[in-house]
Amino acid sequence: MLRRLAFFLGIPALEPESCFLWIHAYILFPVEHMYNGLTRFFRNRDQLKTLEYLVIPEIVKKKEGYDNPVLRIWSAGCSTGEEPYSIAMLCREILPVNFTIRITGTDINSASLATAKKGFYSAEITSDVPARFLERYFDVKPGGFRLRGSIRDTVRYAQQNLTAGSGLSRQDIVLLRNVNIYYDKSTQQEILNEVRKSMDSCSYLFIGEAESIFGLHAGFEFVYTDWSVLYRKC
Repeated sequence: MLRRLAFFLGIPALEPESCFLWIHAYILFPVEHMYNGLTRFFRNRDQLKTLEYLVIPEIVKKKEGYDNPVLRIWSAGCSTGEEPYSIAMLCREILPVNFTIRITGTDINSASLATAKKGFYSAEITSDVPARFLERYFDVKPGGFRLRGSIRDTVRYAQQNLTAGSGLSRQDIVLLRNVNIYYDKSTQQEILNEVRKSMDSCSYLFIGEAESIFGLHAGFEFVYTDWSVLYRKC
């Protein structure tokens, strides 16, 4: 079986044990770590500008007059938490004080989620986090920084396979950045269907800069802004 797989993949002729080690080193190990999601705080500043100057103001306007308005955001494939925490800090800066922020971060990797829940990061984040945010939202700890409870408590984390359904509803914003790029078209469609089910009317979807939903039956309209592109649920 290993030799047939090796022939199919173009692996040099090797003994079974060596063949297994080759497959693990060059195929299985990279795939496993593909889902460990390298990320950082305030990644893709142009998309964050779109969020700050277009998306959040539109949602605030939509919910004017609501009693106890809530902004619901889903960070899908959130890895170690930098993305949802970045959004939480940004929302603290710009949302009206009467709004409640509810952010859900999901990922398939339990180790990444454990790191996210702790909210502790190395000193290297100083190159990505604006100084004023470090001062307002982080405490200095030996070896790095820990997010204060006011931000950590804004984000709820859950382990999730994206094709299995999120259990979420009425999400105003979904961030599905650099996730679907790893899947075939059929799985991309399945994930997109589940994401759309979770979204409120006139809500917004962000995907990665290198990604596209072209060719999928999406149910979204394309939105072009001065900073980046995104999608609105039709």
